[in-house]
Amino acid sequence: MSQEFNTIISYIKNIEGRYFKALSAFHIFETLIELVDPSAVEQDTLEKNKKIIEKDFSSFFLPLKEALRVYFFLELAKFFDIADNSLHVTKIINYTQSNIAKLSVSDFAEYSQGQDPNFIAMLIREYKGVKYEDILAIQSDIEKNKEIIKRLKTYRDQYLAHDDIKKDEINITGEEIRKLFNIIEKIIDMFLSKLISTNIIYDNAKIDTKDKTKMVVDYLKRFEVYRLKEINELYGLGEEEIRAVEGK
Repeated sequence: MSQEFNTIISYIKNIEGRYFKALSAFHIFETLIELVDPSAVEQDTLEKNKKIIEKDFSSFFLPLKEALRVYFFLELAKFFDIADNSLHVTKIINYTQSNIAKLSVSDFAEYSQGQDPNFIAMLIREYKGVKYEDILAIQSDIEKNKEIIKRLKTYRDQYLAHDDIKKDEINITGEEIRKLFNIIEKIIDMFLSKLISTNIIYDNAKIDTKDKTKMVVDYLKRFEVYRLKEINELYGLGEEEIRAVEGK
């Protein structure tokens, strides 16, 4: 097996792990915003959510949301950075373009040694490999979104990696963030599906992450009733007295 084949797979798996964590952070952040959005939640549920997120457990959720926001912005910017000494999508694309002839079916066969031979024989027959047109399609996606990427880098440099005294006024929308995440997902899917016949359905991860975030808030809403009841039984304090003691 060529070293180049192994290198590209290791690069993509590195990117995949980072992508999954950054995407999960984005969906958790987005869900926490949605849970207190009047246009997304019914009034009764909205008030209960706001009580948990913005009042009762604000000392947890406030820094959590900020940590999530900074994390997914930083990671997203790193994917599109073009520093020579870092791993980013442009480096993977350029490396692949230079070594595309070494991504052969025989390299895939060597890479897959030790697995079920019948299954691998079927995959070898269906092996597609990465083509120049695949690379061109990704380069086109990046080029179409270069203005968003430029703003993201400026935001990273001025607001996150540093705290510049003089900052540009920068707005990056949720839709633009999703566009960039989709480019990364497309790159990962293209390489994994064409080189090692692996497909990952990230929509399931999105649904699971959002559901689990909502579940945490729901658990806290249920728990708060029992917590107040327990304090009342132990110390004879009413809810208002408990809030006063806790500074809420």
